[in-house]
Amino acid sequence: MTKFKGRSSLKQYMQLKPIKRRIKIWERCDSITITGYAYDFNIYSGKNESNDTDNRTLGERVVMKLADTIREPNVVLAFDRFFTSVRLLTIIDYPALSTCIMNRKNVPKFEGKLKRGEHQFRSCLDGLTAARWQDSKDFVVISNCHTTIVGEITRKQKDGTKLKVSCPNSIIFYNQIMGGVDLSDQKVSVYDCSRKSTKWWKKVFFKLLMSAVVNAWIPYNEVNENKT
Repeated sequence: MTKFKGRSSLKQYMQLKPIKRRIKIWERCDSITITGYAYDFNIYSGKNESNDTDNRTLGERVVMKLADTIREPNVVLAFDRFFTSVRLLTIIDYPALSTCIMNRKNVPKFEGKLKRGEHQFRSCLDGLTAARWQDSKDFVVISNCHTTIVGEITRKQKDGTKLKVSCPNSIIFYNQIMGGVDLSDQKVSVYDCSRKSTKWWKKVFFKLLMSAVVNAWIPYNEVNENKT
């Protein structure tokens, strides 16, 4: 999200954000190597007026457009429930997984309440697997590249002790690779160089400029660490 207080049709209202009115930029970032490297971006300009013969949702259009520029096929995509649909995970050409909203179309139904550490599996269309796991709250992940294998993770209890509990591998993997966009935003915000302006393109320019600076610094830093 890019800060902007002026008038622009690009400005979006995000109720759950600390600063609620900003210009939204979709990004595809790296997280598995803990770099936050930004590979691609797309400025959200409002409702898509073009004729979409497939009637795709906003989340599906955003993910598919950002995935079009992937050069290395050996990747796994992770995104949050805002973008998720069963159809997206079916039509995308890459291994992918995501949290989901339970009332979305074709999402399998889970029944009953679980105790902490318990899990359930359900099958979706075209071989997708949905895993439900109870932590402090329900956690549901749909994947097109995972099975019903269960692993273990360590969770901290109320008394401070640590306990190993079972957890579906898809949820463990999701927690490991999710968060690249947040990491990129965190690094960019440390060296914020934006200035007051009523022109939206200047705000976007400074945001993307600092993203490019962070991208340029990351490989250099990694090379120096490897040398030492």
